[in-house]
Amino acid sequence: MSAEQRKKFADVLRRTKLEYIIEAISIIDRRLAIIADLKKIVYDMAKFANERDHIQKIVEQHFWLFGEQYHLLTADRTLATSLKEFEKITEVVAAASDTEMSNGEAAQRADIFLYSKQVQEDNTTEMVIVELKAPYVKLSLDVYNQVVRYVNTIRKDRRFNSGNRIWRFYAVCATVDDDVKVKYANFKQHGRRGLVDIIAGNFEIYALSWDDVFQAFEARHSFLLSKLKIDLTQAAEALDINQSNIPSRQKVDELSRKMISLQAG
Repeated sequence: MSAEQRKKFADVLRRTKLEYIIEAISIIDRRLAIIADLKKIVYDMAKFANERDHIQKIVEQHFWLFGEQYHLLTADRTLATSLKEFEKITEVVAAASDTEMSNGEAAQRADIFLYSKQVQEDNTTEMVIVELKAPYVKLSLDVYNQVVRYVNTIRKDRRFNSGNRIWRFYAVCATVDDDVKVKYANFKQHGRRGLVDIIAGNFEIYALSWDDVFQAFEARHSFLLSKLKIDLTQAAEALDINQSNIPSRQKVDELSRKMISLQAG
């Protein structure tokens, strides 16, 4: 370490504690390891992985993949249950006519339901619902229409359809079907990756590949990653269970359990 670097380091330590610096670097390092192994699952072991046992449980534990500002409300719960929980945290008093859903609407399951406590400058708040599929499932029009049904169910609930509530629905698969990709052009002017529909002004639908999610993470952390120069090869190996890289259901199970148990901040 040069004299100038030592001086900079001493200046930093005057403003914070070394333990906080180490923890911040460790969080980024662990997240890189998680992403590296999630890539293995969705690309190299796709035929052995499924939604509920692997992908969903990993994202439930590591929902920072979709942004630092969010908190987990529910995972793998019906929309009726999720909205009931949302009612509690927003302290909205429901009238009987507000919560009327058909049995089919109430039974729809939200894989991941996130919310932000932050109120934006324009007085809006954000909610995110993530629809996940097994890695071998394409993001087709059927998947897109499934998300549209979620939108319409919530849109009809007067408790939560205020224009001050921004609802973002992310459908995530390894690949996006061409019939869905053509929708990108209609919303290109908004400058938001993966946006394929806006309903009633404040319900946004995104069709994302896992590569889109990984690139978004790298973009959010690009400055720190370039400065820290973390050894990505070592990060990629951090969660390896054993020396065998032969894809199998057992390997996916082991890797998923390891990722689910690992805290990444």
